[in-house]
Amino acid sequence: MEYFSLKSGEHTGRLRLPAPAVLANKKLLTKEQAGQRDDMNLVMQAGGSTERYADVITSPVCLVSNEIKELFAKYDKTLIFKACRIIREKRQDQALYWLLGVEELDCLAASAVFYPDKRIKHLVLDPAKIGNKPIFKLAETLEMFLVVRLDVAESLLRRLTYGIELKRIATEGEEIEDEQGPV
Repeated sequence: MEYFSLKSGEHTGRLRLPAPAVLANKKLLTKEQAGQRDDMNLVMQAGGSTERYADVITSPVCLVSNEIKELFAKYDKTLIFKACRIIREKRQDQALYWLLGVEELDCLAASAVFYPDKRIKHLVLDPAKIGNKPIFKLAETLEMFLVVRLDVAESLLRRLTYGIELKRIATEGEEIEDEQGPV
């Protein structure tokens, strides 16, 4: 099976103000933690950007648009979503996004390579540890990696999504070539 990291594209609007401190922890909304919380009415303010926001926002927290929420829910009925409104005062508008509560998996292969500060240098997944999960976060990394299976990635690309970036992730026993050489 093939897997892809999913994140916001480089040229989309960004949430410039930090999320509330309680949300800034990448581990906050694991599926278990989100399930234990009551529904939240979260509001995040955006900077003065006039750009459109991506359908997937991965920083400072993982948010997905309504269309992506509906798509993800078709693939994984156990995901938990909490409503979050992004308000842009300069444009006097708001957008509904969903804070994503997703399972974290310990699925890095032994061949994954880390920098001395524990950031990922060469990401390699072990499919045996993933099983049949279509959408998940990596548990053993400092960075937030939202990972989707090939069928989910294909569904995302068939829709009119905006501002997302998919990058193939190597799995145990294979090597992927990119512009700089093997990844």
